Amino acid sequence: MAAIGAISNWRVVIAITFAAAINGAILVFVARIARGGLMRTFKRTGRLLVFGFLSMIMIASSSLLLSSKREQYRVDTSDKKRDYIPYALAIALGTVTIVVLSRTGFITGLFF
Repeated sequence: MAAIGAISNWRVVIAITFAAAINGAILVFVARIARGGLMRTFKRTGRLLVFGFLSMIMIASSSLLLSSKREQYRVDTSDKKRDYIPYALAIALGTVTIVVLSRTGFITGLFF
């Protein structure tokens, strides 16, 4: 991403970041369907969102009352090897997507 930013401009980097995030979500969805465990991934994502939300509430309110609830939603990451998906593929697909879309005219004004 730094190399792409060095040879282009900031608008391209922002567009590639969003395209990489979308491509990454698609890759995870396809990989979870192929390997199994789609529902486990949805549950872990939900727990992660709730954990983050409760953490923000705790920080904002400085309350220790929510700490027991926060531990309940902690995400187990003990099986990292099985869930590993290389994100470089998503970044590469995002880059190719933005370059193709800008060169075909679907996205204008990104490149010089």
